[in-house]
Amino acid sequence: QAYERGVPVADLEVIGDTDKTGTITHFVPDPEIFKETTEYDYDLLSNRVRELAFLTKGVNITIEDKREG
Repeated sequence: QAYERGVPVADLEVIGDTDKTGTITHFVPDPEIFKETTEYDYDLLSNRVRELAFLTKGVNITIEDKREG
């Protein structure tokens, strides 16, 4: 499912049968919403995500920096 500014713009996409469950989320900051900056400190985010994963049993969180450069 895709969202723009918090509003669904596409239906949920079923990609196949599996015994596993979960959700994959991709985040791209919208400059219309994040007016101060869309540049974020990777180390700060990585540390915060690690803390959240540690505090939430059974969750697997992966963070990737796909910015060019």
